[in-house]
Amino acid sequence: DTPRLSPNRAVQVTRQLLAALAHAHACGILHRDLKPDNVILIGADDDAHPAMRAMLIDFGLAHVRDEAALTARGACVGSPSYLSPERLDGVVPDVRADLYAVGVMLYEMLAGTRPFTGDSIGEILLACRTRPARPLRAFRHDVSRALEAFVVRAMAKDPERRFQSADEMLEALEDVALFDQVQASAGAPMIEDAAETCLELPLSEPSRWSRMWSWLRFGRWRWRELSDSQL
Repeated sequence: DTPRLSPNRAVQVTRQLLAALAHAHACGILHRDLKPDNVILIGADDDAHPAMRAMLIDFGLAHVRDEAALTARGACVGSPSYLSPERLDGVVPDVRADLYAVGVMLYEMLAGTRPFTGDSIGEILLACRTRPARPLRAFRHDVSRALEAFVVRAMAKDPERRFQSADEMLEALEDVALFDQVQASAGAPMIEDAAETCLELPLSEPSRWSRMWSWLRFGRWRWRELSDSQL
């Protein structure tokens, strides 16, 4: 487990990561290995300190999107805990894979633990592909419903249900921060429906059939992995 950050600090770090990604993606570059080890925090340890900066480093696995077709189908590169679910099907990565990893990191900053864990890489990947993450508000009550809904959408297993660009994700995060600020200043209770509506994503778990199909696909991926290791 890792130390938890306050919601304000976690949002501040995520804003800066998304701004960096928006620039990289605009240049046609995917990072492909986003994780806490590749983020450096510089500045005072203060939630509201304007000098605190988050810097994204280590583009060692990065590639240019125009060359994505050159990536071998079925090849998975990156850290298992932060790999987007579609990567296990050998899907050529796009910007949404990077955005998924940002969602995982935000979850970890808030919960103090990764959303998907296991005793082996296979267990971690299976959890990532088939199981919903434990709700953030089960770990702490100072995470708003709107912020929790934001993280749920960022980590959606279907890339079509995630944010489609770093700019869109950053804009949504700004809306969440403003929503929470207004609610806090007004001293009003959280408006549950508004938190979900602003992100256009119901907070529901995958259906039984989609989980079953994911198990079958994971078995196929695992069989291919074992076969390759014996060559």
